[in-house]
Amino acid sequence: MCEVWGSGIDEGIKEVKLAEEPAWSILCETNLALKDLDLEVFTFELEDEFRHASSFLQQISQDAS
Repeated sequence: MCEVWGSGIDEGIKEVKLAEEPAWSILCETNLALKDLDLEVFTFELEDEFRHASSFLQQISQDAS
């Protein structure tokens, strides 16, 4: 998902359907509360946190140079 949000990893991933990912199924099997999670809200909030972390890392990288 980080690549979709512009992390620069560039493996060619354009879209992620979390509900269809085998890893997500495994997580849901081990944590039943995840089955009721609103994935749209979750990914929106996760993207927001990714943007904050990315901005912070850019800032400290600039400060170090």
